[in-house]
Amino acid sequence: LDYEKLSRMAAECGARFPHRPFGNLVEGMVAYRHGRFQETINRTANYRQGNPKDMVLARLYKAMAYQQLGRSELAAECLEEGKQEIANRCPSPTGFKSQYQHPTIVWCIVQTVLREAESVVAGEAVARPPSTS
Repeated sequence: LDYEKLSRMAAECGARFPHRPFGNLVEGMVAYRHGRFQETINRTANYRQGNPKDMVLARLYKAMAYQQLGRSELAAECLEEGKQEIANRCPSPTGFKSQYQHPTIVWCIVQTVLREAESVVAGEAVARPPSTS
């Protein structure tokens, strides 16, 4: 995975959509992959609008970032919020409508990140920032 390219693409997305929460979410997700956990929290902290998938992803990435920073209570809270968002907004591959993305694909993305978040918050997985060598 080319983290520098990923960072450039996220920055371009953020610049392209400066007034839409999606760009900020993408940059927060990339910050997490870079091990910049506080930045992830900052970029996902106020995500209260957008499509169902993005609202869920914001909460799940925030949960993982809190856990990486040793703030397990907040991590568990965010994970629970994410699970509630999933139950309310995208409970199944056909349980919601999306004008932008196919519901089955969205459901798969959400479930994949949910599994990662559950593992991280349970202390079973640790983010591995990119090697600088």
